[in-house]
Amino acid sequence: MRRIINKLKLPWTAVENYRIAKERKHAEYLLNNYSRVSDETFEGTVLLDAGWDNPNYWLRYSLLRCALGLHRTKEVGILGPFRRQEQKSTLERFGINEIFDITTPQPYGPENQQLAERLWQKVKSADDILKLELPFELPAAWLYDFILKKQRLATVDIRDSDCIEHLKFLLNCLSAANEAIKQYKPKLVISSHAVSWFAALVWLALKNNIKAVVLFGGFGLIRFWQLHSTDEICDFLDRPSFTQFQHISDTQKNALGKTGQTLLESRFKGQSSDLGGMLSFQNRKRHITKAQICSRLKWNPEKKIIGVYASNWFDFPHFLGMSYFRDFNDWIMSVFEVAKENDKVNWLFKAHPCDDWYGGPTLVDIIDFFKYPHIKLAQKDWHGYSLLRSISGGLTYHGAAGVEFTAIEKPVLVADVGAYHDWKFVKTPASRNEYLHQLRLSWWEDMDLRQNAKLAQIYAGWYWGRPSWQKEFLLEDDSRQWEIYKNIPNLLENNKEVIGKEIGTIRSWFESSYPHYHVYKMMQTDDYIV
Repeated sequence: MRRIINKLKLPWTAVENYRIAKERKHAEYLLNNYSRVSDETFEGTVLLDAGWDNPNYWLRYSLLRCALGLHRTKEVGILGPFRRQEQKSTLERFGINEIFDITTPQPYGPENQQLAERLWQKVKSADDILKLELPFELPAAWLYDFILKKQRLATVDIRDSDCIEHLKFLLNCLSAANEAIKQYKPKLVISSHAVSWFAALVWLALKNNIKAVVLFGGFGLIRFWQLHSTDEICDFLDRPSFTQFQHISDTQKNALGKTGQTLLESRFKGQSSDLGGMLSFQNRKRHITKAQICSRLKWNPEKKIIGVYASNWFDFPHFLGMSYFRDFNDWIMSVFEVAKENDKVNWLFKAHPCDDWYGGPTLVDIIDFFKYPHIKLAQKDWHGYSLLRSISGGLTYHGAAGVEFTAIEKPVLVADVGAYHDWKFVKTPASRNEYLHQLRLSWWEDMDLRQNAKLAQIYAGWYWGRPSWQKEFLLEDDSRQWEIYKNIPNLLENNKEVIGKEIGTIRSWFESSYPHYHVYKMMQTDDYIV
């Protein structure tokens, strides 16, 4: 079973930051040494994003560095806007002495200021942001998400006086990334993300036919992603595609299905280590039934309850290719408008479990849940699994709830493309209008719920499971931040053999040019654990 984190940590204090300094230095000293044991040699300069200052990121970089022998080539650290002294110190501890500061004012600053002002004059509504033509053909959706994250709102507020500054900053990052690529002519660009300002570096690399590797992680697993063209920019999440499913053996499918069943059972019991899983299934204690929900909300128990599972408003809505809706708020409000007219079912909206963690607006700030008797809000303390069991069917944009609902033979309608739409175990519309039309109908009919559950369990096993050889080598959730540093020495010491195999697998994955590392790793075996 995965290690369980029993308590969520509050934001780090200055005193704790001071205390962790020694533990950070020691951990990074070990990581640097660990990353240099390889005899591999990489040919060509490497640009390394240092802007996302997180212990797991440096751990993941150490593994890739060892796998490819990056310490034997020229590594250039790209300095970002936050925690800059920490970034510099970590680069120094890794022996990376050449730094390119992506935020330093350059000659193109005034030009980008003028361009930002001209572009913003075209913006009369939030939708207009998505129509802007940005330099180097950067998708305007990345600008939208960048501003939305800065504002931490449900929809971009174009009246915010800082919008032009946000746009100028992203334009400067594009110009700086272009300068870095022209100056260093890298063979490889490594980044923590392909969204926010990090997208500038990744996008410019791909525009110049330079491979980019995103050192992502999640659910305790290493989820590297290598990109070769801008067409792949939304192929995110290290997710297995249905095409890949069709090419694995029946033995693998059966093993993954059993793994998925076991994993989902443990997840529903609150035994997962990711932030969303903990908040949904571990921290919410009050078990509920459909009868209790109907009694409390004065609903007819004969009617179906359709659960509407919201996403976090500003967590980069376009990163999986959103195109039918402007943002998650546009989607939720569109569903709400249909729900007002359709009282043949009862509608239970559920706020994203991370809303309180990240701050910003939540559903109760967006929707009037007192006006319509058949539209209500799920209580925060209702246990995630008992709520899933009580609901007749679920709506999500592309969240994990789509897998969770389906795996227990509940129908799901998603709003757009996402992590698993191509598997067909959820109903996926071909357009915005089709989606809104489906909401008015009995969309759950003619779905093979048993077959869908089998597919969802295989997907869950593949996405959340791991090869048996990986044993207990699991990374803590990135949200634990600096506390991770004090556990890195034991993690390295207790998993030497497994880490050695991980490094070898990373090397073979990189040479294969296969996009997603975890998917690739899971395809190499038929023996899995959770």
